Amino acid sequence: MISPIYPSKGATAPWSQYLHEARGRLLYVVFSLCLTFLLSYMFSVELVFLFVKPFLTLDRDFIFTELTEGLYITVKVCSFATLCAVSPLAVYQAWCFALPSLYRAERKRWNLLWGFSLLLFVLSLILAYLILLPKIVTLLLQFEIKRQALTVQLEARIGSYVEWSFRLFLVVGALCQLPLIALILANLGLLTPQMAGRNRRGFLVASILLAALISPPDLVAQWVLAIGLFLWLEMAILVGVVEARCSAQPATHRRT
Repeated sequence: MISPIYPSKGATAPWSQYLHEARGRLLYVVFSLCLTFLLSYMFSVELVFLFVKPFLTLDRDFIFTELTEGLYITVKVCSFATLCAVSPLAVYQAWCFALPSLYRAERKRWNLLWGFSLLLFVLSLILAYLILLPKIVTLLLQFEIKRQALTVQLEARIGSYVEWSFRLFLVVGALCQLPLIALILANLGLLTPQMAGRNRRGFLVASILLAALISPPDLVAQWVLAIGLFLWLEMAILVGVVEARCSAQPATHRRT
């Protein structure tokens, strides 16, 4: 494990030491990415099965229409699993690199913040995989037409399903990180109570538009999702406003 640089009082470490530490941490992350991808590719069949399991439980099968589509999907699923597994390690390495430059109170606050972010990241993946994905698939399959005069039945391409699932995971993951983004903006001074009050109507419109883009073509589902997004966004803004007010209060910090 690479140890961070702690310069003594009144002394600063040369740039070469910082560059050496940054290079070591970057190589550590790159090596972890390569190793994790190789392990994921060794179990690629199991990973692809887990990824499409919410669809297979409905007694459906997949097809692919291009010769290279099977390989493309395998590599894409392995890459997604690799990024999900290594991203906490990459954040940890970046945090360890910046740790010596922070005050003690800042370290405690950011430790809680990163732990909260990791918890939201894991919960977002679980929510999307176990609840949202099966519900949306079941709802969309109801639009199949099986009549004597007309039959419209789904022949699902695995490439289309995987790409759509990736977009769902990314949207849910980004929404679950809104409190973290609000805290960062508050620390940078870009989120203030005045700005939050002026743009509340814009947040409501953005929630409705986002719900219309990512929800199924059902009016009730769109409004329920829009209200949920707006409440979640309001909570994130509230967290950022509280953080901004706490940061504005004078406090004494000591370096360790």
